[in-house]
Amino acid sequence: MLSNMNSRKKKIVLAIVTVFFGILLGCLFGEIFSRAFAPSWLKEQMKELNLARNAQQFGSDVGWSVETVDGKFVRFVPGTHFDVHYYEYNHSVQIDQWGGRLTSADQTKTNNQALIPFLGDSFAFGIGVADNETFINLSDLHSRYRFINLGVPGSALPNQLDQLEFRHRELHSPEAYIFVFYAGNDYSDMFRYFSKIPGPEEAKPPALVRWLDEHMFRNRMLGKSYLLQLIKHTLFKRFFYADRRTESLPPSCAIRVNGKQMTSSALCIMAGNKKCIEDLKGVAKLAVNRLDDLSRKLKFVPFVLLIPDKSQVNPAMLATKAARWGLDSSELDAGLPNSIMARELMRHGIRFVDLSDCLRDHPEFYYKVDDHFTPAGHRAVAEYLSGRLDALIADGLRTAH
Repeated sequence: MLSNMNSRKKKIVLAIVTVFFGILLGCLFGEIFSRAFAPSWLKEQMKELNLARNAQQFGSDVGWSVETVDGKFVRFVPGTHFDVHYYEYNHSVQIDQWGGRLTSADQTKTNNQALIPFLGDSFAFGIGVADNETFINLSDLHSRYRFINLGVPGSALPNQLDQLEFRHRELHSPEAYIFVFYAGNDYSDMFRYFSKIPGPEEAKPPALVRWLDEHMFRNRMLGKSYLLQLIKHTLFKRFFYADRRTESLPPSCAIRVNGKQMTSSALCIMAGNKKCIEDLKGVAKLAVNRLDDLSRKLKFVPFVLLIPDKSQVNPAMLATKAARWGLDSSELDAGLPNSIMARELMRHGIRFVDLSDCLRDHPEFYYKVDDHFTPAGHRAVAEYLSGRLDALIADGLRTAH
């Protein structure tokens, strides 16, 4: 009797072990097959995969303590800190007394020196580098002004104007603000703002899918699996931002090229799609009009830094990206995404600096998989702005007075 029970237990254990190793072996073969016969879209997806996307969708749901008014972001909670993880970087973020990212406290500067906030998205905030490596921090070290970093990942100019309007008096009514505009996705974000299109953060997938995304699809190791990403973008396709990007674009940008859905507003502009360009010119006009109106109302001088998408300043990368859609990169206008915003700024007499020249033909200034600046990219921008930015600010303030 006892012998039969022991035999039965052994069979059950053996069956469990067999099933476990069978599943493991099946996953292994599935991974090998997925890598060997991956469709072209999956290969590109694995090249460009950005598991830090949740970090860019700022908010308490990713552990970032924030303060809001009527559902709109105001600032990060002063004195807090959090970590940012991704394949290519791993760093901490400290929030200063202003509710922005910490910049160096230069003891030689006094409260009598003009305080100038930077507002922008994750490029201004400095996703991918340590606090002391952001170009805003590096610029502050060599400027006569006191810079503070109020960049917010996932934001665009209209969001930043909301933020400014809430905080202008609290910041002691600065005489100037510097806005950072990223041509890679800020047009899409502005379109979503003005069109009131729900962003991905407003349409969360079910709890189980979110758990799978956080612990498997976005895991530093498991996230590299072709098989898991294939499952994510087929079985769970409708739940994830990467496959719902067209919801953030004007219908004219969500076009099909050679049978494939284009989801990049910057590439659509470069390709010369007239309807897309007109739509995005429209949102640029709305945003800059509001910037001009608010600057007059609150009596500050605005300045803008234009940052290109990495494909705009790296021809080889643009050729690879264009090939995905069957486009000839030689027929694309890489400077057009920046030019649209530049022309709108000039129409209002708003001073700006286009950073394309300092970033051109330096792929090492951007992360290979992620789109953000590397530490070298931040240093290059800070060096390019050294002296140039102070002179621009001084001239703008002198003219205003």
